[in-house]
Amino acid sequence: MLKDVNVQALIAEATEKAAKIAGLSVERTLREIARVAYSDPRKLYRPDGLLIPVTELDDDTAATVASVEVDEIKAGEAGVIGHTVKIKHWDKNAALEKAMKYHGLYEKDNKQQGDTAIAALMVAVGEGAGKFLVKP
Repeated sequence: MLKDVNVQALIAEATEKAAKIAGLSVERTLREIARVAYSDPRKLYRPDGLLIPVTELDDDTAATVASVEVDEIKAGEAGVIGHTVKIKHWDKNAALEKAMKYHGLYEKDNKQQGDTAIAALMVAVGEGAGKFLVKP
């Protein structure tokens, strides 16, 4: 059934429609990867060193935040005397790896490694490495 051209066209049309409704696009996906890949944690702080409230972060910086955890610091009867804020970011290395794959950087690396492996194999086999008889 999946080999039927009409079925393939219907599936493609439904997939495209669902992606459009969900706001999925190649451009948006790449933009989100780039936000994380090129993020700068300094953008989380004001010049005086205080943390910028999450609601005030620009869109690019906010997109890099995976979670925010706020713990109260209590001192007996004095009650809450402060807060500890933990900010977890999305994995920058994973985003960079996805960007590298998109740009085909691993393909070039794999080809180079392949050429090196073939050369090493030929050296290991010896002088007769290029003299193989292939029968039809």
